[in-house]
Amino acid sequence: MHAAPSEDHRTAYFEAAVPALAASGKPGAPAPLIIVGHISAAGRPPGGPAGRAKAFLDALHDDRKSGPKYRDFCLPAPLTDDTPRYVGGLALEVRPGPPQTRYLIGDHLRVAGQLLVTVPVHCAAPNDIAGTTGERARSVAARHAFGEATRSAFAQHSLPDMAGISAVVVRHHPQRDEDNTWHTWMTAICGVPRGTGVPRWADRAPLAGWRPTAIASIADTTINSPVRYELWA
Repeated sequence: MHAAPSEDHRTAYFEAAVPALAASGKPGAPAPLIIVGHISAAGRPPGGPAGRAKAFLDALHDDRKSGPKYRDFCLPAPLTDDTPRYVGGLALEVRPGPPQTRYLIGDHLRVAGQLLVTVPVHCAAPNDIAGTTGERARSVAARHAFGEATRSAFAQHSLPDMAGISAVVVRHHPQRDEDNTWHTWMTAICGVPRGTGVPRWADRAPLAGWRPTAIASIADTTINSPVRYELWA
């Protein structure tokens, strides 16, 4: 479809994506699924995958507040919901070009590249979204713990030159929806862009300033740590 998802213009993306996906006539697939997006977007650089994840995934189901719904077309949504029961992995790759998004839906992910380093982190990351005051307080403490654990884990490995890294895969023990922890996972290793203020918990991020062109997160019960980063060329 000729549109690219973004954090700030979700409704506009839903208005383009939902009719196009409904018109494709693709039936809902068995779950849990791996959802992959190949995206081209304006700008050089065009902005990374992290801020596009939620709009991209939410376009596949009707459990959202804005935009047209599949039921408006008398059709079932490709996804019943984006909870772990239905989505076991999410991957987005962004390249410069005219706005366009391609969805690929399947049961596994193959990364075309060279694995450079694997870094296990023995601490889980909290959900990005906190609904109550108590949950927000717990999330702040958990984010500090995760940032510290991530810095410590990366310090124990020889890291490749940032110019040679193009993608990161985050394998994690099952938790909340796949798009709900991307901000924390990525801020912990990349920090935030200059001028926006680095949160204290993400100070001294091991790959500060690096911006991946591709991100994937996969729920994985076989790994020995709550989170495992993989850096790929």
